[in-house]
Amino acid sequence: MPGDPLHQDDFKDKLIFVLSALDDMGDILTRSMKFEYTAKYLMRLILGSIGITKGAIYIYITSKEFLKPMSATTRFPHPKSTMHLGPEDAARLAGIGEPIRIHDPEIRVPGIPPEPIRIWRENGIQVLAPLAVKGELIGLVCLGPLLGGRKFGQSDLEMLRLLARHISVSFLTNKLLNETQKVNFKLNRKILELEQLHEVGLAIVRLRSSGEMLDEILTRASAILDARYGAFWRNDGGRRQLSGVFGFERDSIPDLLSGISDDPVSPTDQSGRFALYVPVTVRDTCYGYLAVAGKESRGGDFMEFTDTDRQLLTSFANQAGVALENAYLYEEALEKERMEKDLQIALEIQKALLPQTIPEVPGLEIAALTLPCRTIGGDFYDIEAIPGGGTAVTIADVSGKGVPAAMLVSTFHAVFHMLRPHLADLEESIGRFNKLICEATPDNKFISAVFAIWYPEKESMRLLTAGHDPTILMRSDGSHRVLNAGGLILGLFPDATYSSQTVLLRPGDLMCMYTDGIIDLRNSRHEHFGLDRLVNLCRDNRSQSSDSILETISRACRTFRDDIPAPDDQTLIIIRRTGSIDDGTGRNL
Repeated sequence: MPGDPLHQDDFKDKLIFVLSALDDMGDILTRSMKFEYTAKYLMRLILGSIGITKGAIYIYITSKEFLKPMSATTRFPHPKSTMHLGPEDAARLAGIGEPIRIHDPEIRVPGIPPEPIRIWRENGIQVLAPLAVKGELIGLVCLGPLLGGRKFGQSDLEMLRLLARHISVSFLTNKLLNETQKVNFKLNRKILELEQLHEVGLAIVRLRSSGEMLDEILTRASAILDARYGAFWRNDGGRRQLSGVFGFERDSIPDLLSGISDDPVSPTDQSGRFALYVPVTVRDTCYGYLAVAGKESRGGDFMEFTDTDRQLLTSFANQAGVALENAYLYEEALEKERMEKDLQIALEIQKALLPQTIPEVPGLEIAALTLPCRTIGGDFYDIEAIPGGGTAVTIADVSGKGVPAAMLVSTFHAVFHMLRPHLADLEESIGRFNKLICEATPDNKFISAVFAIWYPEKESMRLLTAGHDPTILMRSDGSHRVLNAGGLILGLFPDATYSSQTVLLRPGDLMCMYTDGIIDLRNSRHEHFGLDRLVNLCRDNRSQSSDSILETISRACRTFRDDIPAPDDQTLIIIRRTGSIDDGTGRNL
């Protein structure tokens, strides 16, 4: 340091100025936390305290690995708007710890590429001062010549080193405060998003209708993301269906959503990133795709959606998916309940079509049952007196099961009820009956049936089988026949003709009429119940009452199939000839 009093006084003045500048620096740092403002103030402070003509301050952006100019005089030469600096070079530059005079071309500055050094030298930059704290590079100060053409002395460099240390600490503090602000901002935004999601959840779960819920979901999603448009495409068995919209009409999809409307899985319009979509998935089931578009700025322009927006929409979609699933399940439950009520009504109607009690028939003992394999079935039977003193016994099996079959049973009943008084002429009546059924049913529907008329005075049964399983005639001595005279099934061929056969029933004889749901039963070994088993049951129990035989066969069917569901409706009629016939006058015929 120079020893004459003039230089000492000059040094003292500079030192006092620097100390005053440091005090001002502390004051400004407590009042401002913006890098740009702080950097400009510190640049002026350095230039004024040491007396320098031009300079610049760079900030090192660690995450992006470059030096970025934050403040510079108008005459400062920028080699580039930003200067790339890898982590190893940044560490070497931070390790210098002292201002570096670069006026000598032979001097190499660790960490700084040669080209910026060359440009700075050519434009009069003489000193570089790294800004670092504990080996971490914060930034870089570049300074031009001193006023008056003086050269940098040791006292100037000491003062610059002192200022650089305080600037480094202040910048680091500023950087940490800014990072804390950003973290706090993100945290506050996340809290706000969670509050919004909570409010959305409360609003959604109060709704029951999936339509109302979908409207609420789209309104809330668009509001949370400041989007002008919202849409939901439901995934219906692999097909996408536009189920809800917000901000536009269904028949005028905005251009921003056009790509997603074509294919939500991989939308074609992603150039501007002004549309955002996410799948709505619950337990690996994709219910559809939720989309928003047109994120509006305060000025009314559209902004691009960010990764944070996507995360928010995804979280919202997860919550909305659970709500939608519950709504769909609730509606399905209501629909199922409604259908069950309808089926119950249909069952009551179908039961009303069947005989409520088995009428007493002279000379016969009759028992009957029907078991639908679903709630309602497609089997039918009827036992009714007809003009002339006879009794008609009918069993029928319509094609199909469930509701369609039950509807065809109603048609059969209506037509049969109309023709029942004319069954004395059996062949002609069934021919007419067939034509009416052909006219009243679709081409792919048909009916098989057995029509039997008991004539007590003749002790005979007249039978006509229309495409149905044959009737078993079991004699009292254990011999049997199958009766199948008749013709084609009903409802397919309007010109079909029919024939009948008549058999004499002696006391102890029995007849078994059934639908194929009996003999087609299967067990766990895939065996059929079969006609032979039914014949043997009739033979072994022929001396029992009709009710007893019916219960025995029914129990055998249940035992045979065990827990295997019945493949078809089951209907069984047992007709047993009693010992005598009373004509109502007390005389036996």
